[in-house]
Amino acid sequence: MKHTVALAAPRAAAPIPLRRRIALWLSVWSERRSLARLSDAALADIGVTRESAAHEARRPAWDIDRARLGKNRSSAKRSTPQAASAPSRPTRCAVGSTAAAST
Repeated sequence: MKHTVALAAPRAAAPIPLRRRIALWLSVWSERRSLARLSDAALADIGVTRESAAHEARRPAWDIDRARLGKNRSSAKRSTPQAASAPSRPTRCAVGSTAAAST
């Protein structure tokens, strides 16, 4: 007797709500404008050439890498920056720390 396994089709990602998408576009547009305004020394510090910075700045705001779309979607639900930077590990708070004492 042969057993067959039905494989489920991969689920498409849920669409990003329009308000969040526009906020992301504005954020990307602002970041690209800031990148274009950096001095050559500042670009050298972050390891970006003037040509690559200019190329990035010319991209339209809606031209966003898929990795950033996914990162933005998953980090939008998190409330702390620590959780957004390390989503695979749970955040721990030490007892008696200043962060725990202030909340």
